[in-house]
Amino acid sequence: MQPPANIPTGIALPSTAPTDSQSTAGFLTQFGSAVSNWMTAASGAINWLLNNPQAGPPGPAGVQGPAGPTGPAGPSIVPVGAGALLDGQLNIGSTYNAPVAATLTAGANVTITNAAGSITIAAAGGGGAATGLYNQVLSATPTAAMTGLNTWGNQQSATTLNSATGQTINSPQSTNGWNILYKTAAIKTYTVLVGFVAGGGASNTCGIGFFDGTKLESISIYINPYVSMTWRQDSGYASYTNRISYTTYLGFAPVWLRAQNDGTNLTYSFSYDGVNFLQIKQDAVTSFLSAATYFFFGCNPYGAQQIGTIMSYAET
Repeated sequence: MQPPANIPTGIALPSTAPTDSQSTAGFLTQFGSAVSNWMTAASGAINWLLNNPQAGPPGPAGVQGPAGPTGPAGPSIVPVGAGALLDGQLNIGSTYNAPVAATLTAGANVTITNAAGSITIAAAGGGGAATGLYNQVLSATPTAAMTGLNTWGNQQSATTLNSATGQTINSPQSTNGWNILYKTAAIKTYTVLVGFVAGGGASNTCGIGFFDGTKLESISIYINPYVSMTWRQDSGYASYTNRISYTTYLGFAPVWLRAQNDGTNLTYSFSYDGVNFLQIKQDAVTSFLSAATYFFFGCNPYGAQQIGTIMSYAET
């Protein structure tokens, strides 16, 4: 809101003194009228200011006072750790105590790999939360790097690849015996879910077992022409020696095969649910083999082309 335009700045007096022809009374009348007009205008301005208060322009800056005294210094904060750390170690809090150096602890189906400046956490099996069929007993998708089965024995024209479902051996038909992938064995239990198909014919085999560099002992899926779970011994890649078979009627359904070395005996079992295993055979480590030097996975395509896939893999 703007202030009134007629704020008075002074009293407008008559511009001339009274003349002989003008009476003193007339002059005083003009003077009184000027004063009255000024007072009316001044009263209006005062009322406007009272009804419309507003800040005037800022006054000059005051003189700065002297600086206050310096406050006391705060406490020193020094990070406290556990000193030099080893690969994978972290400073872990300890209630009201100095941190301690410790590594992460792997839970079920988890692996932790510690290295200089890094910690790698990965799934080791179980497939995650146990909510689906077989999910409780399936590992992560097997690869050659995961299983460690990278060395060929009697490869012939067989090939291997890492597929969307696991590590696969593709063996064209041949009478030259087993095509195997193997690695150095340990005193462990090897549990493998095997998917297996064959092109037809008889004496087609896919399985797992132990190998001493010459002789093989295994548990396998065997077609001759019916499907059976078979424990067998071979004195060479193409030199069958002995076998025990259990006939089944589930065709080419994936099956868990288990080969266990406890340091004294070798035990061979199979399962269709990955939990309940039926033992086929147990014998001493050196009753046939010179030693359980290697663990292997392979196919023996005597009657037709066959493809075997490791769909789940575990060592315990």
